[in-house]
Amino acid sequence: MVILHNKITHVPIHKHLHSEEIINVFSGSAVIKFYENNGVVSKTIKLSQDNCLTVKIPKNVFHSLIVKSDWFLFQEIIKGPFKPKNTKLASWEKGNSI
Repeated sequence: MVILHNKITHVPIHKHLHSEEIINVFSGSAVIKFYENNGVVSKTIKLSQDNCLTVKIPKNVFHSLIVKSDWFLFQEIIKGPFKPKNTKLASWEKGNSI
């Protein structure tokens, strides 16, 4: 799926229980953060044309995406079909909802 987010888009901290995810950057910039199950940030990757074009997110790992440019255009690859029960939101993030 090709996705376009603007700078004010909020992607809640979540994890996919049954599938890894791949993100391919087309334009713009963002940061992806990976979290331990207790909410501690374990890794941060800058996504852009100049830094990292593709990132693989393992299944069962909490992550979030923070858009840094005005617009961020990317491809998300994940095994479908989408089923809400296969995505778990981080209970420790305030106001977390899809």
